Amino acid sequence: MAGIMDALSPLGWRLASAHPVLSFADPDVSAARFPGSYCGLEGDEAALKTIEPLFNALGARNFRIGSEGKVLYHAAAVVTNNFTTVLQGLALEMWEDAGVPDDVARALNATLLASTLENVERLGPAEALTGPAARGDSAVVEAQGRAVAAWHPNAGALYRMLSEMAARLKSDGRTVDGQDLPRQ
Repeated sequence: MAGIMDALSPLGWRLASAHPVLSFADPDVSAARFPGSYCGLEGDEAALKTIEPLFNALGARNFRIGSEGKVLYHAAAVVTNNFTTVLQGLALEMWEDAGVPDDVARALNATLLASTLENVERLGPAEALTGPAARGDSAVVEAQGRAVAAWHPNAGALYRMLSEMAARLKSDGRTVDGQDLPRQ
C-alpha cells in the first residue's frame, strides 16, 4: 500500500484497503446497492485474508489490485462515473440552448444513456460506438465541432478531443495510442 499508512507497516500493522466501485451520491441507496458491487482490495496478504471474507459477507464481488495501479484504478472510476455525469450535464445545457424543452432533454439523455450502456455491455465499446466519428464522417464532426466551439470554447475542445478518441476507438479498438503509453 502506498501512502500515508506506510508508516504503520514497520510497526507490525497489517494493512489493506477496499475500493468499492459504486456511486455514493445517496448513502441509503448506495448501501442497498452494495451487494453485488465490485470492490478492489489492496494491501498485504495477511490483511487481505482478513478483510476479504468481511466484504464477501456484505455481498461484494472482490478482486485484487496492486498499489502501483491504484491511482489509475480510481481515475478510471472517475471517468466512468463523474465524467459520464458531467457529459450528461453538458448535453442538457446544449439541448437547452438549442431550444429543447427541459423535460424532453432529460428524456433524451436518459434514453440515449440507457441504450448506450446496454450496447456497451453487450457489444463492447468499439462495436457499440455510433455517430459521425465512428462512421468516419469528418465533415459532420468538423461542423459540429465548430458549432460547439462557438457555443463554448472548452466544450468545443472537449468535443474535438473526444471525437478523435471515438474515431480511434472505432478503427483501432482503443481510445489512446497504445504505443505512446508507459505500461505499469
